[in-house]
Amino acid sequence: MNKLKLVVASCLFFFITSCDDEKVIGGSDLPQAAQAFISTHFPGESITRAVKDTEGKTEYDVRLSNGFKLEFNSAGEWREIEGFGIEIPLTIQDELPPSILAYVSDNHSTQLITKLEIDRGNYEVYLIGGLEIVFSSTGDFIRYDD
Repeated sequence: MNKLKLVVASCLFFFITSCDDEKVIGGSDLPQAAQAFISTHFPGESITRAVKDTEGKTEYDVRLSNGFKLEFNSAGEWREIEGFGIEIPLTIQDELPPSILAYVSDNHSTQLITKLEIDRGNYEVYLIGGLEIVFSSTGDFIRYDD
């Protein structure tokens, strides 16, 4: 009976460890759209780590030499950009619906945008200090989040 338990435990361990859904990849293995996004908005920065995650929907997690963390969907469209206290490049901010930038400028002019996320079609804009503002896909203000 103990041998059976040992065999079952060994098989279970092998199964769990062999089902790794994350794989470290090279920057050239990212979707073309993600590569273009990085070269356009982060010129001169190198990819220090890229991971392809196939658990559920395929996603790509990328770290850049300047500390930024980027997440892309399977098509290479950005889903999250995090600067960890560093302002999101203006070239990216300029691609947001203009009403988002106007709202932030009018109501939080002294705070920098340090993180952007697209969640269920809405834009989540994080300002330095942790304030989160949610906007619709067209840029209409929805609410503040904690």
